[in-house]
Amino acid sequence: MRKFYLFILVSFLTGQAPPSFTLKEVNVEGNEATSDNMILYTSGLKNGQKASTEDFRRAVKRLWELGVFSNIDIHFDGETSDGILITIEVEESPVLGEVIFKGNKKLKDKKLKEELTYHRGMRIKPNFTTKMINQIKSLYMEDGYFLAEITTESKVVGKGDDKKNDIIFNIIEGKKLKIKDIVISGHENNFGWLASKSWIPLPKSLRKKLSLSKLRWQLKDTKIRTWWRFWASAYNSKKFQEDLNSLNQYYRDEGYRDFTILGDSVYYEPKKRGLVVKIDIDEGEKYKFRNFTWEG
Repeated sequence: MRKFYLFILVSFLTGQAPPSFTLKEVNVEGNEATSDNMILYTSGLKNGQKASTEDFRRAVKRLWELGVFSNIDIHFDGETSDGILITIEVEESPVLGEVIFKGNKKLKDKKLKEELTYHRGMRIKPNFTTKMINQIKSLYMEDGYFLAEITTESKVVGKGDDKKNDIIFNIIEGKKLKIKDIVISGHENNFGWLASKSWIPLPKSLRKKLSLSKLRWQLKDTKIRTWWRFWASAYNSKKFQEDLNSLNQYYRDEGYRDFTILGDSVYYEPKKRGLVVKIDIDEGEKYKFRNFTWEG
């Protein structure tokens, strides 16, 4: 192996074109379910072939794209006067058996299975469990459970050709979080009867606060939970999207035809012990209509 990499290093340091080798013998190791012929055909490497370092890189890329291996190496085994000997060593990804959920009460198995993408018999890629955990957390966050904790464990079942890996997701749902603050970033104008009357002597900070309250009021189901608003429901992603539409309509009714919601986010704030809803907006110019005439 050292000699093989030495050829590549010398080529790199001298700026020469990648060296080519005659492949006297190409062996395959590590495969169980995948045939030698499939691996050799996909790699594009065969006995007697002239190959360069670029051919080896392409071979690994092609094999990786099959989606059935978790690790692929090409080893240099030696050389003769007729060429070099190499081995393609692969590690097959395990086959998925059952997906089992434990600890989930708020989101039932049926809901999780409908939303997640997997099927029995598929190859388990290295990022499978991480991707699944993120998807499950997203589902919980949509329902207001931002502190859900999820761990996984794998259990081998069956033997030989029937060997599979069951994946178990252990879920600690945590509690459903309430909204503790709503931040509307980018609002510059004043709204509401009191705040919009410039002739009323109000401190700027108070006018701003009253205006923000008016905007927050447009969010019918997305409310800050306080001691006096104990009835405020927890965060719900679907209702929040409806409330964004209501805010958009309010601005347009007020004459801000170019109003745009630039983005929104919801995150857990430990200091507030709850959620912060942040809405980024661009109010645009306010249009006024005048000089209407009727004919006929």
